[in-house]
Amino acid sequence: MKKNKLQFHKTGFTLIEMLIAVAIFSLALVALMSISSKGLKTAQRAEKQFIADYLAIEAIEVVHNLRDAALLHTFNTSSWEMVFQGSPEIINGDEGCFDGTSACNFYFQPGDSQPVLGTCSDCTVFVNESEFYYFQTQNDTNSGYQTTPYRREISIKSGSVEGQVVVEVTVFWGNKNVVYTENLYLWQ
Repeated sequence: MKKNKLQFHKTGFTLIEMLIAVAIFSLALVALMSISSKGLKTAQRAEKQFIADYLAIEAIEVVHNLRDAALLHTFNTSSWEMVFQGSPEIINGDEGCFDGTSACNFYFQPGDSQPVLGTCSDCTVFVNESEFYYFQTQNDTNSGYQTTPYRREISIKSGSVEGQVVVEVTVFWGNKNVVYTENLYLWQ
């Protein structure tokens, strides 16, 4: 008489094989999460750089607009000092701030859309996040402005050619900064 022997065939994973598979899967998952984290940090740095570039370009456009407004208002625009001192409708500030030989800085007065000649003591830029609107003004919680990490300094000095000025805008955030420079000429 034959005895029936039960034969078992291996059809599944052993405990050791399962532990090895889980370890390999975990390492792959950690690597993917690390790559994702670095990608997010890079995207955040790029966003801050983009905003700083925007703020610097915007300040240069303000100087373009001051020059153009002086021409449109038919002020005497034979010198840059006359452009900046032409009318309080365009810019506020002390007489003689820009004499053509030294640098002239300007900033935005809290609550006023007109630039002011002179050195700003706090060049902080604020934002209204609901409208994605940046402005260099006082932190006014009633108008929805909040402090940003950005500071913007705008300097104008005489260029090497008569009727030329060099506009230099520096935007600071954290330990980084961006500098934009543009040469502008008077409309004559």
